[in-house]
Amino acid sequence: MKRAFVLLLGVAFLFVIASDADACYKHGNSKWALHYAGTHDAKANTCAFQVTDCFTEVVVDAPSGPGRFDVYVLALDTNGIAGTRYGLCCTGDFYFYGWTKCSDLEIPTDPWPACGGGNAQTWGYEKPSGHVTLGILDVYVYAGVNLLYMCDDPRVGFAEWCDGSSPEPWCCKVTRAEHPGAFGCIGFGCGGYNPCGAIATEKTSWGAVKAIYQ
Repeated sequence: MKRAFVLLLGVAFLFVIASDADACYKHGNSKWALHYAGTHDAKANTCAFQVTDCFTEVVVDAPSGPGRFDVYVLALDTNGIAGTRYGLCCTGDFYFYGWTKCSDLEIPTDPWPACGGGNAQTWGYEKPSGHVTLGILDVYVYAGVNLLYMCDDPRVGFAEWCDGSSPEPWCCKVTRAEHPGAFGCIGFGCGGYNPCGAIATEKTSWGAVKAIYQ
């Protein structure tokens, strides 16, 4: 049954099932975030990572490079998700050594991870409300000011999450252009952005958020 549901969500992503973006947040307020975990340490930084308070525990201001670091990709403020898709974007110089997935199935771009790449992930059962650890980036950051941020899956031009509804999951489509507050950012040598608790549908209040990525 678990395998069948994972495959069902995989099909949903392939055929791009999505709801009206303006109605999405009636069903939840999930956002995509990045968390700076420090110097690369594969033994300490695992999929068992938990967030109790995303306001204080999600770190988005990182030191400037050069250096090799671990970065968690997270879904925050979830109301129960069983699948998600998103993109990874960069301003500056990065090299990706690898990626640890924290899902049952994923459909990444080739190559992944990469600046401008995308990924879609699913689980056999709906993940509980709160936060979900999607995976861990092993990344080298070069000297200077660099930004690593969440964005739309380039294959479809939006980000998305799906709940665990059966027989067909309910999915929510969001774009960074329309809802920039839903997409987090880590700044290496500069300030980042933590979307925890933000009301992503308040488009007119996100001038400062948009400025981060420019």
